[in-house]
Amino acid sequence: MLEEVVTKLLVKHLGNFVEINAENLRLSVWKGNVTLRSLTLKSTALDGLHLPLAVRGGMLGKLDLNIPWKSLSSKPTQVVIQDVFVLAGPALEENETPEEAIKRRQKDKLKRLEEAEEKRHGSQHEDDRAERTFAARLAEKIVANLQFSIRDVYRICFTLIDIPGSCAL
Repeated sequence: MLEEVVTKLLVKHLGNFVEINAENLRLSVWKGNVTLRSLTLKSTALDGLHLPLAVRGGMLGKLDLNIPWKSLSSKPTQVVIQDVFVLAGPALEENETPEEAIKRRQKDKLKRLEEAEEKRHGSQHEDDRAERTFAARLAEKIVANLQFSIRDVYRICFTLIDIPGSCAL
């Protein structure tokens, strides 16, 4: 049961950033350790940051997750990410000028604002549910007390236009 809860949490929260394969998953759930190796970054990994960059390729070398089962409320769940390689470039659509890209980003921002407003109104109704499953309460405790550590990030940026500093991170 715990393996299923942890796997669902990993897919839900990391699935937008990396490809998760069952072969890469080493669970020692009762000890509180999960290790993922050689994860491929998705092309949509930077979309949540709303940057004018797109991932063209990348890899996450190692992800360690340490869940302190005996003291979930008092000790943090530690997530250690190591050796992140990112190949990024400008987030331009095909045959798109920089001016068109700016207009498209403005439309995207308005759409995200509308979606956030709708989500906020929808979540008020969901919070009224008094009964929650054990798995949901467990997942909430794990996520509520996360501590992240990211080590060794390597990035390569490229641009189609030669502008000094146009892709500095």
